[in-house]
Amino acid sequence: MLDQVDLSAAQAALPLCYLAILWLPGAALGALAGLRGWALAALSPLLSYGVVASTVPWMSTLGVPWTPPGAAVALLAALAVVGTLSWPQVRRRAADRDPLPGWTRCGHAAVAVAVAFAAVFGANVLLSSFGDLSSIPQDWDAMLHANGIRYIAETGDSSVGGMYAVNTFATGAQSYYPHSYHLIAALMFDLTAASIPEVLNAQSMLLPLMLALALVALVRAFHGRVALAVFAALVSPMATAVPYDLLWRGPLFPFVTGVVLVLGVLVALRWYLDRPSAGRAIPVVLGSAGLLGLHPSMLFTAALAALPMLAQRWWSRPRRIGPELLALAAPAVVGGLLVLPHLTGALSEADGVLAFDWPQTTIPAHAVGEVLGFSTSQALPQVWLSLLLLIGVLGVRALGSLRWVPVAGAVFAALYVLAAAYGTEWAQTATAPWWNDQWRLAAIATMTLLLVVAHGLVCCADVLAHRVLVPLHRVVSGSPPSRPARLARAPAVAVAVPAVAVGLFLLTGAGYAARNLERTEQGYRPNGTVSLAELAAFDVLGDLVEPGERVLNDRYDGSGWMYALEGVQPVAGHYQTAAVGEGPLLLAEAFDRYDTDPAVRQAVADLGVRWVFVGEGYVRSVYGRQPGLLHLDLVDALELRYAQDGVRIYELIGVLGSAASRATR
Repeated sequence: MLDQVDLSAAQAALPLCYLAILWLPGAALGALAGLRGWALAALSPLLSYGVVASTVPWMSTLGVPWTPPGAAVALLAALAVVGTLSWPQVRRRAADRDPLPGWTRCGHAAVAVAVAFAAVFGANVLLSSFGDLSSIPQDWDAMLHANGIRYIAETGDSSVGGMYAVNTFATGAQSYYPHSYHLIAALMFDLTAASIPEVLNAQSMLLPLMLALALVALVRAFHGRVALAVFAALVSPMATAVPYDLLWRGPLFPFVTGVVLVLGVLVALRWYLDRPSAGRAIPVVLGSAGLLGLHPSMLFTAALAALPMLAQRWWSRPRRIGPELLALAAPAVVGGLLVLPHLTGALSEADGVLAFDWPQTTIPAHAVGEVLGFSTSQALPQVWLSLLLLIGVLGVRALGSLRWVPVAGAVFAALYVLAAAYGTEWAQTATAPWWNDQWRLAAIATMTLLLVVAHGLVCCADVLAHRVLVPLHRVVSGSPPSRPARLARAPAVAVAVPAVAVGLFLLTGAGYAARNLERTEQGYRPNGTVSLAELAAFDVLGDLVEPGERVLNDRYDGSGWMYALEGVQPVAGHYQTAAVGEGPLLLAEAFDRYDTDPAVRQAVADLGVRWVFVGEGYVRSVYGRQPGLLHLDLVDALELRYAQDGVRIYELIGVLGSAASRATR
């Protein structure tokens, strides 16, 4: 049973506000390019991220700050370009529609109900995990994303290397980080009264909707059945690996957003190749840019998934290969030029990515069992999903033009096995685009295999309809054996699909809700890295600290959140120490020698430190108080201004003016 969470009206509206900010720009661009129906609904958020990724870094180069008016200018410019490129198609658009198999109005309605259910169900699991929309994610990456969003919103700096400035301000070092996620989140922060945690969590609540729409759009684009689309939507919020694991660990906000949107690029690619034109290339270009701007590994993911798709497409018609490869060249070149800042930034980090290696946690046989059992993060498998996966594989021929999907899933599952169980150099190289991270690859493999699970449900529904309900109908109605059975098949399927769906929901214990809730909430429990006592002290800091003053803080106790929550500038803006400079490192080691060490006093002056903050709780249990903050009671120049529940705030007297002189200003 999910916990009941009480939200204020303002909080309840935040996911809807985020939905509007994220969907509407992309929907306008996609509609101009000719997208319609489920493809437009699924691709809209990705196109929004794409226009941000392809325009904003150039705006930064020209000195245009990222603000709501700047965003409007970027969108209007993109609409003008897309409209110009699509104009030649406008007159023939009626004849340009794809010959998709007929889904009746009832079929579309059934799919819409399934998508709505998946979106609400998944969002409710996540909200129950958070406990409250304002809950703070407690793990490693969250502080980087939170501070980056506030930094962009306050400074308008939209350069691809600017986000780290909160932590590397002392050196001015630039380090590439894909920031399309943060740019749109900064707009949300600017346009609403939401706090940074509310912005993060409101976007996370939309992830189940994004995934359900992407799966449905893929089924529709590849001529799949209504039943397959319905079941794909229904199973989308059940697997623990995505999005729940990626919100427990990290949370990896941009990456998980890319995972649930990546299939949209394949929809756009299919649509473009069926009838290449400049207008139809736009979703491919912007969708690919959106993936790159969310996380470079997502572009690798899309390319790898496209290989079996193209192989199946070309298998029976090899004459397509040459023309379609040429057709792909132009969007690739144009897209590469548009996202050149991201490409050069990603390449600048390539050596570090290639050298990164997570430790292996299991053996190959266990890894195979984990990924096929949907248990890459927990001891017990998700048995019903695993059984349905087996049924779907056995009935793979009935997938038709989607037969490539199990192949793509097998590729990503194999990459998961390499990351989880092999420590060889070649295994590290093969999984390097995903940071050699088994959790990320588990999410990608799971997302791909969910469609096979849905096909397993279709097989079950077909057996129920054709082998049970149709014969039963004959017996009950007394129909003669000569009467065509097809007359009873449609009603039988209409009964079998919801019956199988309800059965799955019951057998999985309400769609594995309790399991996924428990997993996610581990990363959001209060009094972890950021305690309730620290939150209260951050409020005090917001009143005490004046513009231009910095707070010396412990790098590992979560106090860097003071910037995201209150706008107070810390010395340590993240847990990482790369490129932070000698001053912050010296103070972390020796600040308690302030009274006697001129170098320490000089570092304090250079960094503008006036306040010192020490809290409770650490991001990892291996960390403890940094040496320079262990003996603050021995520093004569410090005056204790706040002490509550283990949290202390000190003021340095005599730095940047005395306390008395500040009070008289």
